[in-house]
Amino acid sequence: MTIDRRSLIALGAASVLGPSSAGAGETAETAARSSLDVVAGTLPDKFIGDGGRTLYVYLSLGCPSCARFHASTLPELRRSLVGEGGLRIVYREFPLDVRAFAAAMIVRKSGDRYFDALDLLFAEQATWVASGDPGPIFRRLAAQVGVDREAYDATMVDRPLYEGLSAIKEQARRLGVRGTPTLFVRGRKIEGDLPASAIASEYAGDGSLPARDHAGTAATGGVR
Repeated sequence: MTIDRRSLIALGAASVLGPSSAGAGETAETAARSSLDVVAGTLPDKFIGDGGRTLYVYLSLGCPSCARFHASTLPELRRSLVGEGGLRIVYREFPLDVRAFAAAMIVRKSGDRYFDALDLLFAEQATWVASGDPGPIFRRLAAQVGVDREAYDATMVDRPLYEGLSAIKEQARRLGVRGTPTLFVRGRKIEGDLPASAIASEYAGDGSLPARDHAGTAATGGVR
């Protein structure tokens, strides 16, 4: 299966590529779902740690800055804060294009191997992003995390899964997320990568976060 705009058209994935708008039948209750601690849609949050303090991380699997953040900053935070420091890191999907959306669907379909799949898709990012036909690559990677050919094909047309991811992205937009990576540190939105030391200092209470958003995110990360 070739992953392109047509691949997910039955699910309405073209809407993922452009600005979103509220549906005509949207209720006030639905429109109000903009709090970070509210889980949007039907998909549960994926997180590491169980501390009382929470770092929310919005990532796109096709974003190079997200891959670097995932490979370097997040492991450092897990070592220093998740255990003894009592931090809970919540991962939320914000796919920026159809390929990143398909990758996010594979990761979710891997079930208990979610974080293994996340590691794998980020590690192989350059391969599937640059490929003229990422379908075979996606099938190979999916198989490595327990998603066989039949399950992979079903995943690409899984409407409930698509709608669940779309709900997460729509909630993020309402929270002001426009690109990736975007972090919410003690409820404060930070756009772009941030050193683990700055994040750790903020959770330690000394407020040493830079007093600016990372406005240059679009050059190395992603904006949608």
